[in-house]
Amino acid sequence: YPLISYEELQKLGTKRVLFLGCSTNSPVATALLQQGLKHFVLVDPDTIELSNTNRIIGAGVKELGKNKAEHLADYLKNMHPYAEITIFTTALSDSKLAEIIQQVDLIIEMVDDPATKVTARLIAKKYNKPLLMITGIGDQPIVVVEKPKSEFFHRFKKEKELAGFFDNKLSISEKFKLYCTIIGVHNIPPAVMVNMILAAKGIRTYIAQHGGTAMLAGGLG
Repeated sequence: YPLISYEELQKLGTKRVLFLGCSTNSPVATALLQQGLKHFVLVDPDTIELSNTNRIIGAGVKELGKNKAEHLADYLKNMHPYAEITIFTTALSDSKLAEIIQQVDLIIEMVDDPATKVTARLIAKKYNKPLLMITGIGDQPIVVVEKPKSEFFHRFKKEKELAGFFDNKLSISEKFKLYCTIIGVHNIPPAVMVNMILAAKGIRTYIAQHGGTAMLAGGLG
């Protein structure tokens, strides 16, 4: 008996998915392509750096400096030449993001910017679209499913509670507090928490995100 029926496979092939961020999102996009997804919208204004190569599928030294959305599109096209892939390599205005979200069936969000995270959710809720946040912190994969009627991040009931996410003057310490609120302190590995505290104190450190964690998050997605 097939794990995915022919009818389910055909249905998946008609769906359009928006990927906000193409770094740790690359394992998710790859897994969905291998399962039958054909229509992708990839958004990422950033370029590949050496520290990204442990978690971006197919990225090596030859890809350094290449836009992340372009790289992921090329990688997916090499696997499935007939996949329909639209890419955006610059930051999107709120109106453009709203236009795109109206045209997709699902948003998968993996971005660092707090304001973008919230804006995507506000628009998704307005147009009755489900959103997933699939990420990894340290060695801990995290998958958050947000339906249109869900609370924001499953923690905030009202839009006014999200005002702090749009403050572009937040200190590193204040940003970490927001991330802890989103993720849940209990989900943050001890070693990562120590590094977050050091960074908040101005001590140079590195908050690692293991490649294996990104791959596992992709499979869970």
